[in-house]
Amino acid sequence: LGVTVSTLVDATLVGNFIGSTGLAVANIATPVFLLYLLMGITLGGGAGVLIGKKLGEADLKGANRVFGSVLSAGLITGVLFAAVSLVFRSALCRLLGATPELLPQALQYLTVVFAFAPIYVVYNILSIAVRTDGAPKLAAISSAGVIVTNLSLGFGVFMYCGNSRNSDSAYSFLEQAGAFKLSFSHSYRK
Repeated sequence: LGVTVSTLVDATLVGNFIGSTGLAVANIATPVFLLYLLMGITLGGGAGVLIGKKLGEADLKGANRVFGSVLSAGLITGVLFAAVSLVFRSALCRLLGATPELLPQALQYLTVVFAFAPIYVVYNILSIAVRTDGAPKLAAISSAGVIVTNLSLGFGVFMYCGNSRNSDSAYSFLEQAGAFKLSFSHSYRK
């Protein structure tokens, strides 16, 4: 739900404040965000089953091992994806549909998005782990926080920073980073 609402908000804000070029670049970036979501949900979903099994067996150490392993796997996956994406960003932008006219803007926007792949991936893993560990309300609050942050930063960025694609991609990162922090705080309370 958070990704859908954030995508809708971004499309509306970018379309109104940056225009058709910005909207085209945001659409080029959508598969990247979906890939991050896919990686996080795949790793988190699998780990969630194992964590739930360990918790059901009252094996807290085993559940913590699985949690640590999946966070490490998500971080490594995100770092590798970021590194490869940044090295081949021009080719990836073209593969995603950036025309020669859109390539400079796509590179500007996606460079920030590629760089923060680890945060996007790990947040989705954390969201599932927090739900599995008995805190679905915290996970829901975290998702709602993404939406509220998206709306407030989106309006703020476009109202005060103008039509900067870097600002748009930076606030997308900030919303995920805030949700990441809130979800990760659950680990310290346990």
